[in-house]
Amino acid sequence: MKNIFILDDDIMRHKALVKKASELVNFEAAEVHIAFDAKDAKRILLERTYWDVIMLDHDLGNQVLVDSSEENTGFQVAKFIRENNIKFGRCLLHSMNPVGVNNMLGELKGLGDVYRTPFFMMI
Repeated sequence: MKNIFILDDDIMRHKALVKKASELVNFEAAEVHIAFDAKDAKRILLERTYWDVIMLDHDLGNQVLVDSSEENTGFQVAKFIRENNIKFGRCLLHSMNPVGVNNMLGELKGLGDVYRTPFFMMI
């Protein structure tokens, strides 16, 4: 069974994100896990040793252009992924925050296939 993890605080985006993830893996045999904030994301990510697809938003908590040093950001989750040696096949960063995405790209560099795919390009 394939494992998909999505971090996004906007429930309206989840359907589109799941659809995009299903294009990347056989959705019929996939288990999707969704977190709305960094705290839940860290807890869920530790439940598996390998994720086929990880999708991360940067700005959480209904905020826009959040600084990566804030605790509730996708950057903090990316940092957690590196620090805890969480393995993945592919990671899509779908945030519209250009600085946050660049910070996440830097943190995840060399860990697997990491792509920047703004959310509007998935719908």
